[in-house]
Amino acid sequence: MISSTEHRTMLSPLVLTTFLVVGISGVLLAFHVKTGGVKALHEWIGYAFMAAGMLHLAVNWRTFASYVRQRASLMAITAGLVISLFTLYAGASLSPQKSHPLIQVFDQDRNGELDADEIADATITLQKMDNNRDGSVSPSELMADSTRSKGKQKI
Repeated sequence: MISSTEHRTMLSPLVLTTFLVVGISGVLLAFHVKTGGVKALHEWIGYAFMAAGMLHLAVNWRTFASYVRQRASLMAITAGLVISLFTLYAGASLSPQKSHPLIQVFDQDRNGELDADEIADATITLQKMDNNRDGSVSPSELMADSTRSKGKQKI
């Protein structure tokens, strides 16, 4: 059986490594670097970090319990929870739900839905988007129209 000391010598480097990988991949995601599986790495190593952290907490429970009894620790934990909840709430209320790009292009009344008239007018809308009049709408023409339509609002 593995002793408590052996658990600590294995767990601390595991927790540190998973923390660093989650932290670095989180910063990359914050800067919209999503190449090479950064998001998947962040998510899966995040699960490993949680498991390692919980195991680390279980092995070091007595020490943790003595920290929690101190007033400064309770204040730090409370502050961390308040900041986390505030950030979670603020992030949810500040990021509006985006509709599908095609709905944004064809939704003339900007209500987030396509009604029968807007669907019927789709051919006309596509013809207007065909800037070079070659009979097709390229991705750049689609994106240009989508960008323009975000600035328009019907009154």
